[in-house]
Amino acid sequence: MLRRVFVGASKRPLSRCISSTSLLKQQTSYVPRNAPVAPLNPQLKPTNSYYYTGRPLFESSIANLENLKRDSQRSISLALALPTKKLHLLRSQNDTGVIFKWLSQEAVEKKLETHLKVSEYRRLVDLLNSITKLLPAARSGGSQTAQIVNDIEVAVREFEPPGGREVQVGQRKPVEIDELGRSYTVGRRKESSARVWLVPTSPEKEVRNTEILVNNLPIYEFFPRIHDRESITLPFRVTGQLGNFNVFGLVRGGGTSGQAAALAHGIAKGLLGQIDQRLGLESDDDRSVKRTLKKAGVLLRDPRQVERKKTNLVKARKQRTWVKR
Repeated sequence: MLRRVFVGASKRPLSRCISSTSLLKQQTSYVPRNAPVAPLNPQLKPTNSYYYTGRPLFESSIANLENLKRDSQRSISLALALPTKKLHLLRSQNDTGVIFKWLSQEAVEKKLETHLKVSEYRRLVDLLNSITKLLPAARSGGSQTAQIVNDIEVAVREFEPPGGREVQVGQRKPVEIDELGRSYTVGRRKESSARVWLVPTSPEKEVRNTEILVNNLPIYEFFPRIHDRESITLPFRVTGQLGNFNVFGLVRGGGTSGQAAALAHGIAKGLLGQIDQRLGLESDDDRSVKRTLKKAGVLLRDPRQVERKKTNLVKARKQRTWVKR
């Protein structure tokens, strides 16, 4: 748009003095400073839908395995007329004693071209294990689930090590019992560990008592709290073996509650070896103490640990009192 400029005393605008033909010439002869940019070549659409996540190979592998697991469970349950939660019952006794070995974390990182956290690698391994455990149920379906077996084999073959994925699990190491009938076991809880020796009492005594020495001290001196002493003697009380064995234990690490639970764990393992292993009893036998100890919760190690303290918190979860002003 032209600016109105007044020339001389006549106060007439300059725009009236410019003819229309001169304006047309100026408009047609105008050349921009910069030439127009050439259009860019069209880019191809990424084939991987997780291309923009930053780690497309890892994200797509996780998504494909999750979809395969869900679809396989649904198809197998429909073909065999079994609920999804009962598919593990189709595994034979030989399959239950087998664990699966996969590529190491470094090899998976190199394959997926990205760095993985330990939790991410465990997530991938757990998916592979759960999918592989569906193979016995899928094979029992015959021709109806043949395609599922093929899909699972193709999916897990990518993460198999060169030697194969199946590794036979060895049997649990038996409890050591010497010629005098003394058993040696190790119990653990939190940061505490306990070495426990069970010594059978003399059958000649009319009244037999269980004597417990912990680090060469009687139990009532080493554990002044009644709750700790009751947790130590719990394996004897639930199995009815109180008075049949004496206990000598060496504990280290942790606090009193952890050391007491570690002693109880070691005593329970020792009783299992002294009764079931010595007499050759199965877990379904009435004289077996395995089911009783397992129900009491002293046969397996308690995996709980103390939660770490957090920054700007008093403890693991306790916060400071909030004050408005």
